[in-house]
Amino acid sequence: LADILTWTAVVSAFFLVLRRLVLPEVRIMTTLYDYFILIVSIAPFVTGLLARYQVGDYSFWLNMHIFCGELLLIAIPFTKLSHVFLFFASRAQLGMDFGIKRGGMKGTKMAW
Repeated sequence: LADILTWTAVVSAFFLVLRRLVLPEVRIMTTLYDYFILIVSIAPFVTGLLARYQVGDYSFWLNMHIFCGELLLIAIPFTKLSHVFLFFASRAQLGMDFGIKRGGMKGTKMAW
């Protein structure tokens, strides 16, 4: 199951890169930063596959796999990857901001 999910992630990343290269409306908005984020995101999967199938030196690919995983974890708070985790917080905040205006507590002097 792990191999199937890993190959699915690698193939999906390939199609994301292909989409960014082929579609003009996406290509216009894509920067090198977006490609960097995609490489950082998929590197643990690729290095994990290389270590699993023992392509070349196993210990090298295992160390690269660990390094890429740590790099991904370090990059999450400082890149667009944080949106994966902050999505729920932003949805809750939007619910608090706009939920009261739809007939909640009326007459209060609260800003939200």
